[in-house]
Amino acid sequence: METNVTVEARDRVFSGSVNEKEGSSDGSSPEKFGLHAQTLSSERARHLGMQGQRGVIVSEVEPGSFAEDIGFAAGDAIVEVNHNSVDTFNGLHRALSDLRKGQDVVFKVLRQDEKRGLLTVFPAGKVPA
Repeated sequence: METNVTVEARDRVFSGSVNEKEGSSDGSSPEKFGLHAQTLSSERARHLGMQGQRGVIVSEVEPGSFAEDIGFAAGDAIVEVNHNSVDTFNGLHRALSDLRKGQDVVFKVLRQDEKRGLLTVFPAGKVPA
């Protein structure tokens, strides 16, 4: 068994106000998405059978959240938001911060399934108020 441990930044999507530095608060409230995520490292991608893939790995989905409602699961790798590539946690934060309440959102997600292998799924919904 391999014992190498890679320390990766782990963040919650998101705390604080949207565009706080820019003084704008008319965007969606990303903290309501209910995702805990981190940048997908090349080592973790290889371990998950997603070699060469970039994105953000979901470590936890809060019960009763928007993310749970649209079908996110721990272990999902988010690679796009509304057809825009997401390579890092900061990229996901920017993509979600640009969304507005009531706007349609579609995520492109890679999911490892024990029986069927690597699947591409598209959780979608309207950004919560």
